[in-house]
Amino acid sequence: AFNAASRDSAQVLGEEAQNKEVYKRCGSPLVRYVFEKQGKASCFAYGQTGSGKTHTMMGSPSQPGLYFLAAEDIFAIKKEKGLKDMKIWVSFFEIYGGKLYDL
Repeated sequence: AFNAASRDSAQVLGEEAQNKEVYKRCGSPLVRYVFEKQGKASCFAYGQTGSGKTHTMMGSPSQPGLYFLAAEDIFAIKKEKGLKDMKIWVSFFEIYGGKLYDL
């Protein structure tokens, strides 16, 4: 995983890494960047079919994915900072077989 928000070098997470660890090291810094620097961020999973991209991003009831963990942080920070009027837009896309799908 590469964290462009802090310009850190690439990080390698093993297959045993849980979604919370992936989020802590890769997603959370992006969420903080958006609020602290008023920037924009993208997070994506890339890999071959069956490598766990959907599980990492979507998760399960027992192991929430990055989408859920990011949403949890975004709304907690919004509330903490008293940003009642702040609007939040989120988009989900999938590229499969060379085609872009708006999820």
